[in-house]
Amino acid sequence: PTGGEILNSRAEIHEIYEQGQGAIRMRGEFTTEKGVRGQKRIVITSIPYMLQKNVLVKAIGDLVFERKVPQLLDVRDESTADVRIVLELKDDADTDRVMAYLFKNTQLQSNFNVNLTCLVPTDGAGVCGPQKLDLKSILMHFIEFRYEVVERRFQHELRLLRERIHILEGFRKIFDALDEAIRIIRRSAGRAQAAQALIKRFQLDEQQANAVLDLRLYKLAKLEIKAILDELRQKKKRVAEIRAI
Repeated sequence: PTGGEILNSRAEIHEIYEQGQGAIRMRGEFTTEKGVRGQKRIVITSIPYMLQKNVLVKAIGDLVFERKVPQLLDVRDESTADVRIVLELKDDADTDRVMAYLFKNTQLQSNFNVNLTCLVPTDGAGVCGPQKLDLKSILMHFIEFRYEVVERRFQHELRLLRERIHILEGFRKIFDALDEAIRIIRRSAGRAQAAQALIKRFQLDEQQANAVLDLRLYKLAKLEIKAILDELRQKKKRVAEIRAI
């Protein structure tokens, strides 16, 4: 997020990813420019990862105050959305020497230590144990985890779809005899008796009968077969889509 230059070679980075440990050498980037009066400036445009700008500015400021870099006159932070730390130099200053000193004596050049030790699920134990992994193994564990999450989500959706399809099948069974179903419910002494009568008359199971009884009578009387069949078709189509994944 703060930019910076990685000094490691591709081979070194490859080795770090394979072994799961190592050090990434990082260095801030800079450019030079002239001020309004023509004085020389160094502008630091990026800093290593995890380095706070205010910490770096203070460290450079301390070096200026203690006169440890005679060629360096002042430092100020002009950063906005981008990093911009301005170093004011003497006219005869050697830019490379100033930066070499800062790279050596401040965190403008620093190491980021890589340690890919992770908590990994162990077979049959139901717990995780620490293991040092390479990058490929980490990615594979993550992909397996995401697969399990997606699979559980689809299984949950399938269960809800099947439950709803079962209820809709019950509504479809009583649709051609709605008036009779309403009479059965009104003549019953209670919910249990009504449920048993519906189960016997329409070959419903207990879940389907309870779904019918959960509807208010005016809703039951206005039950539309088209709406039932449309929803039933959509739910079955979604089940087929999930199974095909």
